[in-house]
Amino acid sequence: MALNVDVMKATQALERELNDVFEILGVVNETDKNLLTTRRIVSERDGNHSNLYFRVLSLFKQYAPPRLPADIYLDKLLKTGNRLLELKEYRLAMTECFQRFLLGKNLWPESVKRADAICAEHGRITCQAHLLLQIDPEVHKGETLDHFKRLLGDVITCTQEVAVEQSEDTYWLVYNGTVVLMSLCQTLIQHGYYAVAVEPLLFAALSMESQVPLLDAGYLSWRCRIYETVCLCYEFLENLEAAQKCAERWHSQVCR
Repeated sequence: MALNVDVMKATQALERELNDVFEILGVVNETDKNLLTTRRIVSERDGNHSNLYFRVLSLFKQYAPPRLPADIYLDKLLKTGNRLLELKEYRLAMTECFQRFLLGKNLWPESVKRADAICAEHGRITCQAHLLLQIDPEVHKGETLDHFKRLLGDVITCTQEVAVEQSEDTYWLVYNGTVVLMSLCQTLIQHGYYAVAVEPLLFAALSMESQVPLLDAGYLSWRCRIYETVCLCYEFLENLEAAQKCAERWHSQVCR
């Protein structure tokens, strides 16, 4: 019982510390808020933005097992990473949350599901893409494009792992994978890399088709969006025959 109380207190303390960081980051990043309020809150924190990064790093070192059980600690890593991703703190989310989760496989208890690892991988990939675009917004450099290709490959690998199971317990991971793929491909399409984007998008369309729950009407608009984007890529590549075949498959899938 004493251990449970200690764990509860430590969990609550970590949550309070993290919520404080989230509040500061949220206000600082919300540039359309009252400037005086922003200045007041910024003036209350010690140092600059990097201090918050070190604060999060210190917290996850301080509360690492055995102070918190591994399952609680890893859950906090994943949830904190997702919150930081929402706040557009990509480097902090990637290095101190998603990568820490993925690199800590030796900590994973049996209760940590593979789904959590795939969610962490999706988070890492999303953050990495945003960081690449901060350095090379127009994707001019060959190394940036190569990195995007590797990220696409990582998403496809994750999605394939669960798609082959065709399980009602993991279909949502397939859907999430197609969302990440679409996000990466939309960036490439915006900069004219249609040939790079089309194959991953085809994979996304076929992955959606392979999961019975994803054939539900609730996912129809998303599936149509993927098909449409594939057709547009083929049109930009002047491969009208492939575009027509994709459109026919789209029609047969939607109308069956």
